[in-house]
Amino acid sequence: LAAVAVGQLNALTSAFAVLYIGLGVDFGIHFALDYLERRDQGLSINDGLQRTGRTVGSSLFLCAITTAIGFYAFIPTDYQAVADMGIISGTSVFLGLLATLTVYPALIASGLGESRSGKRHFLQTLRINLPLFPLRYPRTVCLTSLVLAVLCAALAQDIHFEFSTLK
Repeated sequence: LAAVAVGQLNALTSAFAVLYIGLGVDFGIHFALDYLERRDQGLSINDGLQRTGRTVGSSLFLCAITTAIGFYAFIPTDYQAVADMGIISGTSVFLGLLATLTVYPALIASGLGESRSGKRHFLQTLRINLPLFPLRYPRTVCLTSLVLAVLCAALAQDIHFEFSTLK
């Protein structure tokens, strides 16, 4: 994509490859969890995939659009490496979504990832309980968050962008 869209990679666009992959994996996780829920409800593989595509597909598409807009906002900058990153990043989000909605369901439909026994492994059934502190002390959490936000805003006044990759 980088070769077609901007002609070359630079240090910034290369470093962001991890981000593109991570966003694509995130789309896949959302798809997979909804699919597993459909299978737990007793739906067949094809019915589970179709319902997951209808329900989660539209929300993933909305997420991809909003994330891509955020990346495309870098395009008008004068710094070419950041502008290139905006083009590559925004478009890569859509490529991750495309893979999630086409390749991933095809792999599932072909039997990849289906348990032969129908039983879930221990890690798939493990439940994680959220900490109760925020629920028990909401005022403390809100006050602490407000103090940290004000502190961060005060410190952010001294932040500037350094164009030199050596610094």
